[in-house]
Amino acid sequence: MNSIGLELLSHYHDIATIDLHCTSEIGEALDQLDHELYVYVNRKERYCRVIYGIGSGRLRQAVLQLLAKNPMVRQWKEEASGGSCVVEL
Repeated sequence: MNSIGLELLSHYHDIATIDLHCTSEIGEALDQLDHELYVYVNRKERYCRVIYGIGSGRLRQAVLQLLAKNPMVRQWKEEASGGSCVVEL
């Protein structure tokens, strides 16, 4: 799927969601993200939304770095809100 497809998908509210923005530590949030991505891949989910919030941007940066290195992730697109992204697995 290209980024246009991910842009359209970002308007759907019924895709699997990983909400990290209330997690107190970045390391804990990244562990949760890695675990939940693994679960979604094993469930044959193709897409998910990751919410990291707006805040200082540290969690966003860490999440996007993890997504870039994770072999389960094909691509992602940040949503217009700035506090989340849609991920293709």
